[in-house]
Parts: sequence; C-alpha cells; structure tokens
Amino acid sequence: PLTIGSRGEDVRTIRTWLNRIRRNYPAIPAISTTGGDTYNAEMQRSVQAFQRIFNLTPDGIVGPTTWNKIAYIYVAVMRLAELDGEDIPLPTDRPSGTLRRGSSGETVRLAQYFLRVIALYDDEIPPIAIDGTFGPATENAVRTFQKMQGLTVDGIIGPATWNALYERFLGINQTTGLAVTYPGTPLRSGSRGDNVRVVQEYLNTLARAYPLPRVTVDGIYGPATENAVQAFQRLFGLTADGIVGPRTWERLVGARLLLR
Repeated sequence: PLTIGSRGEDVRTIRTWLNRIRRNYPAIPAISTTGGDTYNAEMQRSVQAFQRIFNLTPDGIVGPTTWNKIAYIYVAVMRLAELDGEDIPLPTDRPSGTLRRGSSGETVRLAQYFLRVIALYDDEIPPIAIDGTFGPATENAVRTFQKMQGLTVDGIIGPATWNALYERFLGINQTTGLAVTYPGTPLRSGSRGDNVRVVQEYLNTLARAYPLPRVTVDGIYGPATENAVQAFQRLFGLTADGIVGPRTWERLVGARLLLR
C-alpha cells in the first residue's frame, strides 16, 4: 500500500490519475508535482477525498481496493473524454422534439453523443459519428437502442426514446463515476462539506456558458451560493427556492456532464 512517505513510480501514477479524475470530481484537491515521487500530506488529502466520494474507508492509504477504484474511474473518464463532446449544446430541460432520418443540427448531435456514450458500455449499439446528420448509421443505432429498451423500433427519436436515452446516459455517468450521486440530503443555506464544493464547482463551470454568478469554492453554502443556485433554477425552469434537492442536483449534474 501507499502511505505517507512512500516513494516511487506508483506514487506518480496515482497523482496523475487523481489529477485527471478531479476534472470530473472537483471536490478532489489538486496534487502539485513539487512532491516528486513522494507520497505526502497533499496527496493523502486527495486520496481521502476520493475515498469519501466512493464510499471507501477514508484512511488516505492506497491499498488494493482504493488502487483498483482509482484505476477504474481513470479509465472511465478517459474513455468518455475521447468522444470530444465539449461543444455539444446543453438542453435547458430533458431533450424533446422528434428526430428522424433526414434531420440535422445541434439536437441531432446531442442524440448522437448520447448514443456514442451508451455504445461504450452496450456493445450491441454500433458507434456512430457525431456530425449532426441523421443518416442511416444513426437510424440503425437508434433502432438497436430502442430494441434493447423494449421501445417501438421505428428509428425515430420521439419523447419515449429521448427519455430512455437521457436516463441511460445519466445512469452510465453515475455508475462509472462520472457523475456525483445525489448525497441523499438536500443542500441549503448553512450546509457545509464536499458536496457543497461540488455544487459550487459545477455552478462556476456552467457560468462559462450561462448567465450565472460565480461563487467562492469553499464548501460553505452561504448567501452567494444560494443566489447562484436560484439563478440556475430559474434558468432551467425549476422552483427557485435555493435548495439543491434531487431534481436540482440531477439538472446540475446533467448540465455539467454535457459541458465537459
């Protein structure tokens, strides 16, 4: 196991993996390279943050269980990053409308991105290009997905297929560790901790694309964070109560994932 004082290439590997993972999990502190190949207190804090997020014993020791989990999440984030979905447009709600062969545009690209992500984990779905054109390949992928989901197999993306695509997309991101699971308790004024930091980081990331105020990432749910949450809720058609419950959490996570 790796503990305070450990040295070597394994320490460098864990540092690299955690620094990449934190782009999806901003509650994990960055690890500087000044420590070289030594497992120091800074790295221990990052490991503990990772362990808390993934319900491991937060002892700051990289034993077999923690090593394997870090490796698994690193591979997962790298696989999705390869899809290059950074400029996919964010929906302000769950995607809707009808797409069929011959459709084109940004909404088609969003559907193709969902299908590409799903295809990474469902081998039956053929990988397709994210080109904004609903051609035969996209139609075939839609038909395959519909068959797997028990939907009407018509190759058309309507409300039922959109909902299934979105749910599968979020499910993959949660089970692979790319989405932080709802903590189970609403976050509100006075809340503190890593989950508040996640909300703050997500809000700041979304502020690059939306008219949202930026906040200090300090893990304290104060008036500024509450105000930013309310702005987000109004923008996404949610009740603007400033409380991050399950619905607001889902929207934050979904929007952040699409803005990778």
